[in-house]
Amino acid sequence: MAHEMSRPTPAFDTVIEEVISPNYQRIRNTLGAILHLPPDHATTRMCAHSIIGQIIHYVSSRPVIAKVWPDLTMTNDDINMLAEHIYEFSLSSVKRLARKTR
Repeated sequence: MAHEMSRPTPAFDTVIEEVISPNYQRIRNTLGAILHLPPDHATTRMCAHSIIGQIIHYVSSRPVIAKVWPDLTMTNDDINMLAEHIYEFSLSSVKRLARKTR
């Protein structure tokens, strides 16, 4: 996936259409419901990208993370811990924004 993102091949459009777009739409639908905003609203999209960015950080920055946090070895327990943190951290922010959009 990283290679496809950095050097798109003809398969890139298929990956976007069949994998990324459906997941992106689900995230925006969920966030939009929490925020009381349409999935296409800029705030909804920015929240989606913020969450996606957190996830991608742990994938694309593994060499750096291995140096600065060597105890994080990406075991199932570590991945579950990170997923729980991203969930709690993001949901807290989204709920705060939702209070503003009501």
